[in-house]
Amino acid sequence: MSSRLIFLLGTFILAWVLAFNSGHDLAFSLAYLLTIILLISYGWAKLSLRSVYLRRFTRTQRSQVGQHAEETFEVRNRSIWPKLWLEIEDYSNLPWHEASRVVSSLRRQSSERWQIRTPCTERGRFRLGPMVLRSGDPLGIFHEEQELTATGMIVVYPLVVDLSAFDPSVSELSGGEARRQRTYQVTTNVATIRDYAPGDSFNRIHWPSTARARRLMATEFELDPTADIWLYIDLYEG
Repeated sequence: MSSRLIFLLGTFILAWVLAFNSGHDLAFSLAYLLTIILLISYGWAKLSLRSVYLRRFTRTQRSQVGQHAEETFEVRNRSIWPKLWLEIEDYSNLPWHEASRVVSSLRRQSSERWQIRTPCTERGRFRLGPMVLRSGDPLGIFHEEQELTATGMIVVYPLVVDLSAFDPSVSELSGGEARRQRTYQVTTNVATIRDYAPGDSFNRIHWPSTARARRLMATEFELDPTADIWLYIDLYEG
């Protein structure tokens, strides 16, 4: 209960006590006036959220550190009466996401739209919503609120770091570092020529050597040259 409401209720009770005790017309007029103000304010507050609709549009449910998360909000008044003020409070846990807003003087059968762009500074899975919609009477005596429990999710992926300046020592060698390891797979690196063995596929037969030796000769392959790169992730940063 607000301090303004407590003051008006106290004045309301005091006015009626004074009116009945004194019998003066001025005291009764003041008591009736306070009664009308309280009744109208209470009814106004109860109807302040009728026919009010709030929608939120999330541009994408995936983002990346260094990019922006974008949302569009639209509040619509479908009532025949204007809304003097509407307060939208957002409870999203996305860092730096300030979606709360106060809309003033929303005309009847009209809408207001705004966009929020939030920089993504942390990776993770974050909740969008819920929201609370508040309004009240013009004097601010009574308030009405409605909780919008619908929520959404947004996934923020880690930052992609450009490694253009990364220059490993093995890159100076043509093709990388030779592994010298035999394999049954067909690669672009021939290790040697040997006698054909049962089970060898026909695409491994080396026909020029077979013609010279007058017996089947097969090609022995080795793994492609590779370079091993170790990447260490600092999980304590960000």
